[in-house]
Amino acid sequence: MESNLQEIFKIQKLLEEINYPDAYRVAREIQTYLLSNKNVSKEKLFQELKGGKPWEYIKGDTQFCNLTFKVDSYTLIPRVETEQLVYDCKDLIEKENIKNIIDVGTGSGCISISLGNLLRAPTPFMLQTYPRKLWILLNIMRNRY
Repeated sequence: MESNLQEIFKIQKLLEEINYPDAYRVAREIQTYLLSNKNVSKEKLFQELKGGKPWEYIKGDTQFCNLTFKVDSYTLIPRVETEQLVYDCKDLIEKENIKNIIDVGTGSGCISISLGNLLRAPTPFMLQTYPRKLWILLNIMRNRY
């Protein structure tokens, strides 16, 4: 039986062969995912990655501002740049003593929920009209609060 480190290295090599970004981090996440999801086929997982499906959509969640958010093809995967925007907004909100925040087209809710968490305040008012995204957002909120 191979060691965990050897398996991570193999996964990393496969990711590098398909030019997958951040292969080292994703290889570790995939190995952890496969160990806790024995019914998932590594071959099927790599076919999806080769086909262009983002790892976060396969896994079903992603980290953002130290919180976990559900994502799928109906939501955008939060980016590092967006995380920086949240921290910049937090500073501005505190500096200007802003009381009301509205997030229009909230998607996964990552911006609003993260701001609420960082400010230790109620979650900002979120608007979402697309039914599938609204369903995802409601499930996120139900699991978080």
